[in-house]
Amino acid sequence: MDAATAVMGFVLGAFMSFIAPVQTFLVMAFALIVCDLITGTMAARHRQEKIHSKGLGRSIDKMV
Repeated sequence: MDAATAVMGFVLGAFMSFIAPVQTFLVMAFALIVCDLITGTMAARHRQEKIHSKGLGRSIDKMV
């Protein structure tokens, strides 16, 4: 094992130990944002509105 692999393993382990307690919340939040994107697109199509990248940009903002 070289030094770069050891450092990368340490960084990845530290990151995962930080994320693990809130992993379920993050997955659910991501799923709800995707559902919001899908239902918003369906509503725009139903209203015969033009679908543009601004809506996708707002969904990406929600994820950040």
